[in-house]
Amino acid sequence: MSALGGICYWQDQPLDPHLLAQMGQQMQWMGPDRHGLVADRQAGVVQQVLVTSPLTTIEGPIRCTETGCIAASDARIDNRKELVAALDLRHVPLPSDTEIILATYLRWGEKATEKLIGDFTFSIWDPRHRHFFCARDRMGVRPLYYLHQHNQFACASHPGALLLLPGITPRRNEQRLACYLLQILPDDTATAYVDLHRLPPGYSLKANAKGVILTQYWSPLQVQTIKSCDDQEYAATFRTLFTEAVRCRLPSVSSVGSTLSGGLDSSSITCLASSLISQESGNRLHTFSATFPSLPPAMLARIDERQYMEEVLQSCHPLAHEIQADTLQPFATLADDLRCAGQPFFGPNLYIHNGMYESAAEQGVKIFLDGTDGDSVVSYGFERLPHLLLTGRWQALINEIAGLKEVSNSRQSMLRLIGSYAIKPSVFGLVDWAGLSGILPENRPPELLSMLQPDFRKRVDMHELLLHHRLRMRLPIVDASAHHRAALALPFLSHVLESNTLIATRYSIETRYPFLDHRLVEFCLSLPAEQKLSNGWSRAIQRKAMAGMVPDSILRRITKADLSPNYYYGLAVHGPRLLEETIRPAKSRLAEYFAMDLLLPRLEACLVSPEKNKAMAIFFSIASCLTMWLLSSEKKALESLK
Repeated sequence: MSALGGICYWQDQPLDPHLLAQMGQQMQWMGPDRHGLVADRQAGVVQQVLVTSPLTTIEGPIRCTETGCIAASDARIDNRKELVAALDLRHVPLPSDTEIILATYLRWGEKATEKLIGDFTFSIWDPRHRHFFCARDRMGVRPLYYLHQHNQFACASHPGALLLLPGITPRRNEQRLACYLLQILPDDTATAYVDLHRLPPGYSLKANAKGVILTQYWSPLQVQTIKSCDDQEYAATFRTLFTEAVRCRLPSVSSVGSTLSGGLDSSSITCLASSLISQESGNRLHTFSATFPSLPPAMLARIDERQYMEEVLQSCHPLAHEIQADTLQPFATLADDLRCAGQPFFGPNLYIHNGMYESAAEQGVKIFLDGTDGDSVVSYGFERLPHLLLTGRWQALINEIAGLKEVSNSRQSMLRLIGSYAIKPSVFGLVDWAGLSGILPENRPPELLSMLQPDFRKRVDMHELLLHHRLRMRLPIVDASAHHRAALALPFLSHVLESNTLIATRYSIETRYPFLDHRLVEFCLSLPAEQKLSNGWSRAIQRKAMAGMVPDSILRRITKADLSPNYYYGLAVHGPRLLEETIRPAKSRLAEYFAMDLLLPRLEACLVSPEKNKAMAIFFSIASCLTMWLLSSEKKALESLK
């Protein structure tokens, strides 16, 4: 894990290397082990490095003596061997990821992004063409932010490193804040600051004196469906790709941890990683599991996964660690999390991950495997059911519903199940595509809208924001595979990854996500719909592929734990103090956005019975995060005036 920064002045103003050093210092917590900067008269880059393995190749910014190009990266390149051979770098002992990235750029130019496999962001200054070339990996695991104004371009792994540059005023982006408050999709490049932008996943940018040009080099929408294998071949290919996705995320020498919830995704990663680590080094994987023993029985029944965790532990014998999450305060680390994220973020259950990261750091874990977002990548496949209805394949629909009824042991009638899984989504989808989505319950103006100040709603053109959101959420219904691709193309995941990646770095931990390996992602997106939902089994391809590796009880499991009861429990206990000590004293600041005479009573009411006020309970975490961000921004503004 690294943090990078870059600055360029387009006119005659020379670059002061001290600014690069300041950017590095601002991000030192992200890469505390090594640092360096390289600059010429006009531009430069800086890099902070977190060492995750004793055998890590010496990383840092580099310069090509022949071309004058300089580069910095935050990267883990997984096809190193192939690129080293193709680029004739075999004479270079253990080339760093940055060296490989720069060599790839010098060979293929802006097409370099298509050659790289792994998680990465990078920034290259090319004095031959007087431009910066930057890119972000396909799934958006590593973040990158940028600005272009006042005769300068700058980029960095963290927003805070850009805000400290001379002439940059941290003006709030109210449209982005409105989207945050209503939990709707913002513009892909928007951040909480007007002058700062995020580079979206799968994009590169070229910045020169004329401006910034963004180019999308990869999208889930580009993947085509493949129908050329039988069931066994599909399953074998999935297992091969998944094995490689886990293998390339395991360092040769380092302590590795993994989440273990007892669900299909974390169990698949844990079982496979344990086997690979044992075979290759004789070491053992650390697992970290959240438990909730003191919750009331009714809540515990919805969240307890200890039975499944125990079956995995008995199967692969990792070093198991439990985090008693019912003792964690949901908002205890919110201020620190906010400093790491650099802007308001959505993460009501992030406190559980914080508990895991803290425990992992105590065990010396540097690499942390996470099952995010296997659900979306593999897909439950339920979009196949309206597809079968609308394409007239009714016998296949009946067979799938019958299988679903048997698998789930449902007491509902076949007709009711067909209505819920096929007719209702079909009707809603057709209404949506007819441009009448406003009449659908889920597309009516959010309940929270009434609590926003009318002037604020007018300033941000709230009607236009909601309309834009509804249009982007319009997914195909006739083509199940197209539905899957369109759903994965939505930016929800990348926003979550940005905050989670930065927050994990606070513990000197690098999070890695096997299900987000783009080779596995492309394969899953290319699968026919019947490989995702088959005979009533959702995520059918993964269940078949992991047979013999993951305990049968987990392969047959169709439920997931509901983490919300623990959040509601913690909110009822700890929320009143946060309301009285943080939110209520900030009433005058929040009044710029909220009708406080409506908001405060609603927040108070939800604390009495959070589970009966679920929308407000979730919004409580949003309001708390926004409040702390506003207070922090005000404090920094005052300090800058001293």
